[in-house]
Amino acid sequence: MFTGSSKGFLAQTTPKFNIGFGPSITPIASPGILTFEFFDINNDGIRDLVALLNSGTYATLIGGSHGSFGAPAFTPTMAGAKDMDAADFNGDGFRDIAIAYNNISNPTSIFLCNGSGGFGAGIPIIYGTNDLNGTDVRTGDLNNDGKPDLVVSSTQPSGGRIRIGFGNGAGNITNAIRAGSGGPPRGRGRRL
Repeated sequence: MFTGSSKGFLAQTTPKFNIGFGPSITPIASPGILTFEFFDINNDGIRDLVALLNSGTYATLIGGSHGSFGAPAFTPTMAGAKDMDAADFNGDGFRDIAIAYNNISNPTSIFLCNGSGGFGAGIPIIYGTNDLNGTDVRTGDLNNDGKPDLVVSSTQPSGGRIRIGFGNGAGNITNAIRAGSGGPPRGRGRRL
């Protein structure tokens, strides 16, 4: 990996995180990484890494200067985690994470960033009565009110569905609606 300097030069460094290409110092030992996001979670102005893992946990790695990362801190989450996206759901200036679960007992949830390197307990987003198995989640301002909204695709109970939930700016999603039915979604959605 090459990192830039303030003088315009590139310096070769050894990355501390291995997602399958190159050496690493602090790898995440897990059955697999489902997805990851880079953003500042501890208010130091340096991008950190949050990775959703197959093992039912997510890992946070605090970014250091020169493109390095600290050791991963693992946080258990609910079973069936499938996808994650990030947005500032409560307007505090820190990006939070939304995790979709492919488990009928665990609804898509928002985890609010505490600003010091971690996240609070999940806030479940209820779209109906036990009819959401999330496979993909995306965030974006769908109704132009300046608050992030959620789009979740599902494959249960009888075919694919899209759920749209509108952010209230206080860390929760309101006025969730269901759109579409039929076969399961094909491919992955584009980031909003």
